[in-house]
Amino acid sequence: MIQFKHSKEREAMQTDINKLSALSSTQWGLVTTAQAELAGVGRLKLSRYADKGLLVRLSHGVYRDAGAFETDFEAVKVAWLSIDPGRLAEDRLSEPDIIVGGTTAAMVLGCGDMEPYPYLFYTLKRKQTQRRELSFVRSAFGKDDYIIVDGLPVARIEFVIADLIKRQFDISLVLDVFKDARVWLNDSSITGRTLNQEYLEGKLEKVAKQNQFNSGSELLQYMLDSINEGEKEYDQALRDMLVRGEMLDVSSITKSFQADIGMETLVRINSILNNLPAGALPTPFIDASIKILPESELDIENTFAQYDEIEFEEQACTIEVDSTEELIDEGI
Repeated sequence: MIQFKHSKEREAMQTDINKLSALSSTQWGLVTTAQAELAGVGRLKLSRYADKGLLVRLSHGVYRDAGAFETDFEAVKVAWLSIDPGRLAEDRLSEPDIIVGGTTAAMVLGCGDMEPYPYLFYTLKRKQTQRRELSFVRSAFGKDDYIIVDGLPVARIEFVIADLIKRQFDISLVLDVFKDARVWLNDSSITGRTLNQEYLEGKLEKVAKQNQFNSGSELLQYMLDSINEGEKEYDQALRDMLVRGEMLDVSSITKSFQADIGMETLVRINSILNNLPAGALPTPFIDASIKILPESELDIENTFAQYDEIEFEEQACTIEVDSTEELIDEGI
């Protein structure tokens, strides 16, 4: 009788796990307590299965299948699911009434360096919460105002920029978001998305006058001019460093600009090197014909290793390229 009972329990548990797997398979390996209960798997069973290591408890009311890998921006996905826990992600995506917005959307889209927490969501209807990790902004977004990123509805970066300006965020931080959007989103090979300046101008039209601009186009031109001026000063400073012989002294550049070395800076150094006149760089530094960025991949050390006059120091620094870490040696 005991063996029979245990066999029945195992069968029941396997049935429950199969139900949970079916639910989680279309939403990043995640399942909510409400979804599980609708499928006939109660809260006590979920807690028991988590204790057995079959589920991973991520937050109140949301679990991950223990056999599923953690995905990018999992915390944002968990938060989004928990807002309307009874509905499956695929059903909510048909006509989303809640989308990732604000600085959280900017983080998901890889633009700027603003604090994404508490996780902000745009909602079509007024919504309040006592949960400290969530924040809501009522917004009349339409189907053209968001995109799907790894199954998550995320406000378009143009929509986000206009909203950040409307809500009086520091303009320098908003310009950083805009600058990154131009760098990354204009390259479809990187993101599959483009920055639509005409669409952005239309969104800026609604916030221009409250910011002492006559039109959206005037506000957009101000943003473009601000970025271009900043880029000119940045390029000139980089050029001066190169000519002074600080070419790949990463710690020096980082200290001077109080920012991490990233792809954009390396691209700029590459461009500056290729446009310097022959002999402009002091010996023993390489001349302007040598590229820092190979066309195929970012591999600083291998690019320079072929030149005998370059000696790489052992100390390394870390740079981030498209959310993956590469190590390059500090130079010369």
